Amino acid sequence: MTRVWAGMSKPAITRGTGKIVRRTARHGVDESPLLLWEALKWHKGMIFGWVAAGIAVSATGVLLTRPHYTATVELLLGVGSGNAAANAAVVESQLKTLKSDRLAQSVIDRLGLWNDPELSQPTSLPLEQLFGNGNSREAMAATESVGRETVLNRFKEATTVARSGRSFVVNVSFTSTRPQTAAAAANALAAEYVDYQSIVQTRGVEQTGERLEARILRLREKLAAATAAVERQKNGGKQASDAERQDALRALESDAQTYRSIYEALLARYARSVHERASPLTEARIISEAVPPSRWSTPRVTVVLLLAASAGGFIGFALALRREHAARPVRSLEQIEREIGFPALGIVPLVHGRRLHPAQSHAPPLLLHDRDDALRGIKLAVDEVCRADCCVIGVVSAYQGEGKSTVAFNLSVLEAESRRRVLLIDANLHRPMLGRSLSLGTLLAPLEGSATLSDSIARSELGFDFIGERSAETPVHPAVLLGSPAMRDLISSARGLYDCVVCDLPNILGHADVRAAADLFDALVLVAEWGRTPTAAATRAVLKSTAISDRLVGVIINKAPGAKRTNA
Repeated sequence: MTRVWAGMSKPAITRGTGKIVRRTARHGVDESPLLLWEALKWHKGMIFGWVAAGIAVSATGVLLTRPHYTATVELLLGVGSGNAAANAAVVESQLKTLKSDRLAQSVIDRLGLWNDPELSQPTSLPLEQLFGNGNSREAMAATESVGRETVLNRFKEATTVARSGRSFVVNVSFTSTRPQTAAAAANALAAEYVDYQSIVQTRGVEQTGERLEARILRLREKLAAATAAVERQKNGGKQASDAERQDALRALESDAQTYRSIYEALLARYARSVHERASPLTEARIISEAVPPSRWSTPRVTVVLLLAASAGGFIGFALALRREHAARPVRSLEQIEREIGFPALGIVPLVHGRRLHPAQSHAPPLLLHDRDDALRGIKLAVDEVCRADCCVIGVVSAYQGEGKSTVAFNLSVLEAESRRRVLLIDANLHRPMLGRSLSLGTLLAPLEGSATLSDSIARSELGFDFIGERSAETPVHPAVLLGSPAMRDLISSARGLYDCVVCDLPNILGHADVRAAADLFDALVLVAEWGRTPTAAATRAVLKSTAISDRLVGVIINKAPGAKRTNA
């Protein structure tokens, strides 16, 4: 039988008459909403686990992080006199001034922060801050000053300057691990800026006055010379004609008038500069000083926890979606028939209080209530296939731990309740769970020829006979034993003594035992664990051999949640 699948379509197989009928699973259906819903519904525990992990990690980080405090001072910028419509470039230049190295160095000098541990020493790890870094030579060397440039850079990193809307008011903030230091640094920086602006403005007014004074002196000299020339022209010039004298006089008087106008304008401007020097109109000033904050600004616990929870939820949901998309675990009867292509026999609910991995391996198997007729569905499906006096049934699974031993045990109980002679064989020599929990009955003795079947069985109080082994250690490989002539003779002998033989077999994908002995059985039942067995794994198990697929009567879903069941 060829196993090559054409194209990218997903093969499925259905039970035909004496052969395997292949069909292609449906494509073109958008299953994205279904995948999202299934990931949320069936993996919410994993998602919440990642959310809790994210919150725990972030909470640990918050506890190990030293809190920082931010103090803010409101400052009115000095934008220059006579500049009521200051543009963005002027304001930007003042913001650059506030962030300049000159002001920062002045504040550090004023507050003596060059040797401040927060700015001058290397940042230690949170655990070192919590437990101390010891007195080793390396630890002491690590706490030495890292240089003035580093102190300056750290000071500027801790400083924030932000304009308040479109006004000339800015918020100057400083962040530190000590509230008093944060307030002192913010106030000192604002005060340093005000002093700097006052000095710059005063110096500018003084320089303007000095330049005006020099120009006034020169104009005064020119005006005096022009006035003297007019007087000379009026009293002299007898050699020239009257017309020439009048023209020359008008020219000199015009020059004198021009110098007088400029002189008077400079005098008025000089008077304004003197007034501005005495009382500047646009002086930078502090609106409100910073006070030591009572609550820390970072870390923001609520924001950190929300972000961590969101990140954890996203990771958990992504992993759940990936698992749901890649594995497509079995969860419904329709999914069995659609994606595996065999009849779905029923759903066995997860018993309340069942321990998936019991502490004692000798605990008795679980008796299940068959209220939904799932086990009875197996019996009816087997009866449709088996027409002989005795039917040999093999219970298999893709992986171990999916509950096939429990299903085989309860199927034997159900057959015994129908007043049929039943033999339960624990043929899983790799992991003989039934053999360890039920009354002793040896399987190796008849296979080795040292005893007959009748001498090796043990009678169960539930009405069926049992044969199996407690130990997983066998002298020959289990696959060889199950495919041996002795096993065929044992099954042949059982057919003559019993109405039904139920065999608990190893998992198909983990061992070759089922492939070696598949032709011994009249019917095979595949047990798939709800939410765990991938549909692709179940399909691979079915396709392991033609003998398996030809004898498979259907699939039963085990350990389905959502229904309350109790032990019988």
